[in-house]
Amino acid sequence: MIATTPTTPPDEMAQRLERLVRELVSCYEGLVSLAESRLEAIRSSNAQNLAACIRQENQLVQAIAGLERERSEVVTALAHRMGSEKESATKITWIARRLKGPEGERITTLCDTLKRLAQQLGSLNEVARIAAEHLANHMTGLLQAVSRHLNHAKTYSRSGSVEAGARVVSSLDIST
Repeated sequence: MIATTPTTPPDEMAQRLERLVRELVSCYEGLVSLAESRLEAIRSSNAQNLAACIRQENQLVQAIAGLERERSEVVTALAHRMGSEKESATKITWIARRLKGPEGERITTLCDTLKRLAQQLGSLNEVARIAAEHLANHMTGLLQAVSRHLNHAKTYSRSGSVEAGARVVSSLDIST
């Protein structure tokens, strides 16, 4: 936890906050790029590229979690010093508006960029979700078509569709 004593000057804390937001922007830019790659991997049914994208996304998400913990500590300390009643729930832009000099403007610009990237990432993830659903439905349809073709008994399940089940081998011994 960051000490809220006068030993850490506010400008140093503001610099830390700016660095953290800049690193968050960098991570989100990486996530947006990976989301585009993941979407292309889904479209091209490339499981190897999809797995690589997911691994890299996981690494970035872990990095973001660490940055968010540190950001929360810095925001809490700055908010306390600036008189915010919300402390850890204080918005970075609230702090940035109260900073003197160009740091506040830079932090505000970075926050705007971060918000835009988060919205872009949300949109890309929604498209990927829909594409993955369509792919899953397509694969389910293919499996059902194969099951219907291979179902020699032509029986239906309780749901009224032909499903793959245990293979049944029928025979009749007429030798006796």
